[in-house]
Amino acid sequence: MIIDKQEFLVLGLGRSGFSAAKFLAEKGGKVTAIDSAEEDKLKVDLKVLRKLGVQVYTKDNAIRRLEGKNLVVVSPGIATSHPIISGARRVGIPVIGELELAYRFCRAEVIGVTGTNGKSTTTSLIGEILQEASIKCKVAGNIGTPFSAVVAEDVKTVVIELSSYQLEMVETFNPQVAVWLNLTPDHLARHTTMEAYGSAKARIFERQREDETLVYNADDERVAEYAREAPGRKMSFSQWDNAAVYVEDGVMKYDWQGNKGEIIRTEEIRIKGLHNLENSLAAAGAALAYGVKVEAIAAVLRKFPGIEHRQEYVTTINQVTYINDSKATNLDSTLKALETIDAPIILIAGGLGKGESYEPAASLVNEKVKTIIALGQAAQQIIQELSAFTETMYVRTMEDALKEAVKIAEPGDKVLLSPMCASFDMFDDFEHRGRVFKSIVMKMLDGGQWTVDGGR
Repeated sequence: MIIDKQEFLVLGLGRSGFSAAKFLAEKGGKVTAIDSAEEDKLKVDLKVLRKLGVQVYTKDNAIRRLEGKNLVVVSPGIATSHPIISGARRVGIPVIGELELAYRFCRAEVIGVTGTNGKSTTTSLIGEILQEASIKCKVAGNIGTPFSAVVAEDVKTVVIELSSYQLEMVETFNPQVAVWLNLTPDHLARHTTMEAYGSAKARIFERQREDETLVYNADDERVAEYAREAPGRKMSFSQWDNAAVYVEDGVMKYDWQGNKGEIIRTEEIRIKGLHNLENSLAAAGAALAYGVKVEAIAAVLRKFPGIEHRQEYVTTINQVTYINDSKATNLDSTLKALETIDAPIILIAGGLGKGESYEPAASLVNEKVKTIIALGQAAQQIIQELSAFTETMYVRTMEDALKEAVKIAEPGDKVLLSPMCASFDMFDDFEHRGRVFKSIVMKMLDGGQWTVDGGR
């Protein structure tokens, strides 16, 4: 792919768009970058781009910038129905995503991880295992660092967390090892149907060759059905049945390409919960498929503490435990938290809904949750659908939610932020939401005032 002196339009200036524009400009491309937000609302340093010669247009000035462009590069948050994308395709200008752009220049081998839940934990685990095995690698993608920000680095392997938004725009992207964790309802406001959502995820393995591997969850019927169509080698993992990587009598075992053995006793795995056992099985499978020795896999599973914003212990105040699960941006993720965390729970939930019902949470809410404190755009829906199963209340801010939680909480309670929703109605992203939650809690611990900088 030629960049020097070619003209590019980068649509969207979040982290991925910023990284793509910077990458293209540094390689000699003539880059125009646009975003519909006001400039002061963007969370990237536009001075960096302007120093590289990038023409930046925002808000009302971000329209009609297709003239003379050789390629449009789209940030993953931009829907494929966007009029600029439609306009580019109508006049024959190629359109690709940031992931596809970076892959065309990637010299490293790639391990890709997708699924509705558990992607970040599994991606991080695989990265740690490779490092334990002395394999020079980088972790990138939807986990926070764009692929295009690391593609020029001298590493053997890049482990990439992949969202459906990224995968729906790939053309040549093909990981040596693809991992598909699960498939539950999410992002239906964009994909409309589970079939469309699943088809986007399935693009992770569509171009794999016979000597490349799909590591898939045999316990997830939807994933297993898609896996049957995979052209590469199929490596299953399961918590319940015999598979290439599986659990038997409390031991994680493997049976892969004529080799059998034990990896680790499940009680030794540091991160707890059935969902994290699923993540650990997937990471172990990916590492085995990549040729990593069992000793390195077991060593990391014993010490890996988990990731920020995912059932993250914050502190204990007056015998009440505070847990940050801000990364639970859909119902299924919150269900996993409720399954893992002991009752009684005070659940802080709500945000920007994704078009799904919260009624499937009714049984666990009835069993474990003493109160739901709801906030954000989806608050009233959550209250309407779950108020028959526990006490509910509405608040306007995270600060108010924690004030109410303190009033209700008794020794032994767990105050759990697990929103079931996206964050964009009140916060920049789930990380911002989690940081605000933790900041307020730590101010409580220090006996400080309630005023916190964050949230909107």
